[in-house]
Amino acid sequence: MKNKSAFASQIYTEIGFGNPSFLSTEIEWPDGHEKRIAGRISGWRVQSAYIRVWVGKIMLVLDIPKGIRLKQKNRNKFKFLLGLSGTSLISRER
Repeated sequence: MKNKSAFASQIYTEIGFGNPSFLSTEIEWPDGHEKRIAGRISGWRVQSAYIRVWVGKIMLVLDIPKGIRLKQKNRNKFKFLLGLSGTSLISRER
């Protein structure tokens, strides 16, 4: 029988260009496991809204309430995304 225990997970729902689908949701568990699904999920609490722009190896994030962040990445990409982030209790089997 699989372990169906729940973890406090970080949820990112994004709409825009650069991900495999125009609307997608990424779930990050505390143990580092990640999963991206097409579409959105329900049952989570929104904590932040953001704009993420990734051009080449530079990523700019405009986040409410965290502010502006500029990050250097290892991969060349182009992404323009509007997103919501928050937390939920989601089991790893989802």
